[in-house]
Amino acid sequence: MYRIRLESGEQTVFRSAHEMSVAVQTGVVGPSAMVFHTAARRWLPVGQHPDYRAGLAAFGDPSSSGSRARHSSPSIAGESEYDPSSDPTPVSVSHRPTPLDRTRRVRIALRVSLTLAALALGSSGGYHGARLAERWIFGIRYQAPVMTEGMSPAPLPASPALGTPAGPTDYPSPSAPAAVAPLPEPALEPVAEQPTQTTRLSATRNTTPSYFEAYADARAEMEDEFDYIGFRRLFDSPRFSSPDSIRASRRMLAAASNIVAVYRSREVRLEQTYRPDAPEAPGSLRETFEAAQGAAGLLSEVDSLFGVLQSSEGRYSYDDQSVKFVDPAAALAYGALRQDILARIQGWRDLPESSNQVTIPRLLTAVGPGLPPPPAIR
Repeated sequence: MYRIRLESGEQTVFRSAHEMSVAVQTGVVGPSAMVFHTAARRWLPVGQHPDYRAGLAAFGDPSSSGSRARHSSPSIAGESEYDPSSDPTPVSVSHRPTPLDRTRRVRIALRVSLTLAALALGSSGGYHGARLAERWIFGIRYQAPVMTEGMSPAPLPASPALGTPAGPTDYPSPSAPAAVAPLPEPALEPVAEQPTQTTRLSATRNTTPSYFEAYADARAEMEDEFDYIGFRRLFDSPRFSSPDSIRASRRMLAAASNIVAVYRSREVRLEQTYRPDAPEAPGSLRETFEAAQGAAGLLSEVDSLFGVLQSSEGRYSYDDQSVKFVDPAAALAYGALRQDILARIQGWRDLPESSNQVTIPRLLTAVGPGLPPPPAIR
């Protein structure tokens, strides 16, 4: 057993001559290190120890020659009988690597990494990758052959690690692919021409209609909206039969009033678009002011007539002939509205037909042949 104090001041113990020789060869124990002599109980230069000189001789140091026995020194004989417990100085079994030791470790780690990389290259790099792997691992000089047209790589000698390389027949030289005849063009069957069909969706239409076409579209839309709300037979008997039918009649009249108001505003836009300088000039398709006021007046009066019945709910009765009120004031109001409605309808029926009359003929159609039932007092 050897107790060594390294150049850094740290102490370590080597348990055999082999460990001591390895420490000398790797540079852990340098010439400035000290060895503890057990018999003399003091530190001596490590260079005087025969095992240190033997380690240098095994490492190939020319300054140290001869065997351990020939250079043995009696002053440090019996070193192998060292007893660490006899030394009062504490012993540390760890040591700090010297710069030389770290350099060698880096070289070993680098060599191992390069070897692993070479093995990976040999396994995935094909023929030339295997040769490069040999060069890294075994130091074989290798240069990729220069290939010319019509040549194949010459076989290389077998290596102890990779075995016999593949022959030239296993790695044929690349060659241009043979020309392939183009595929024949497929025969296209003639497509029968389909007859052109014109539908409402595909038919073309002038995006800017004429003055007469614009008015015709507006009147047609008003007519469709009247049909949608069921604006007809205003004074039939079922409309007076129950409170629910009276409320439904008033909702229908409110919708009809909105439809007429929309048509009036559309007439104004059409006149401003097509006849901005003379909207009231002869030839205008716009309904007269008197006709517009009369249509609005009729709708308002009919709604008021049903409003009197709704406000008198439970205080009147209807027997298909007349409406009998309990309250004379309600009967009087109902009778006055009925007279105005009848007079207005009769006056329209006596008017000659005109192209400017649009809403009035539609209101007369909605009234039908029936008339509001007369009032009576119970």
